[in-house]
Amino acid sequence: MRLIFQDQTFSFELLRTMGYAPYGGADIGECLSTAYKIKEGDFESWYAEWYNTAERIHAQAVRSLEGGKLVSAREGFLRAHNYYRTAEFFLHGDPEDPRILETWGKSRSTFRQAIRLMDHPVEEVRIPYEGTHLPGYFYRVDDRPRPTLLVHGGSTRRRRSFTWKWWRPHCSAGTTALPSRARGKAPSSGSDGFRSATIGRKWSRRW
Repeated sequence: MRLIFQDQTFSFELLRTMGYAPYGGADIGECLSTAYKIKEGDFESWYAEWYNTAERIHAQAVRSLEGGKLVSAREGFLRAHNYYRTAEFFLHGDPEDPRILETWGKSRSTFRQAIRLMDHPVEEVRIPYEGTHLPGYFYRVDDRPRPTLLVHGGSTRRRRSFTWKWWRPHCSAGTTALPSRARGKAPSSGSDGFRSATIGRKWSRRW
């Protein structure tokens, strides 16, 4: 299946971005209108259009927050987070591209703004592991001990993005969730505590 693009990778990444719509992380209309502006197979065009959309939705979310519209603000920050992530995706052909850190940082900051507005408490955690730590988010229903779902991904997964699929259904069912990034490389040293260590399987066995 190809959507809008003949380029299979562009089509897949568009579908991936749109796939977060049921969880509040995308709007189908925003995604389609952005995609139709992108030149086929042009990485720079991909970045520019998704970045512009992210900036626009980010600004809307800020205005919603300032106006006391907390649900609209939360959903706007989540969508902006996803669109920044999508914009940055193809920049990694040049690891030294300064836009990687800038865009990645905006993706992280908008997500952090969103979780402060969620219905259930969300806590950023640092899980000690072999002289470093695994960064994660702990989604709680309340302060009572409850069954907890552990989720971890590799270097191509972001714990912020895949948490959307877990926090709403599981918190609604009375289960807490702890997604973390179990291996990968940081965009730069000190940026978010990621380390280039392959630790996913060993960590999961310990739990």
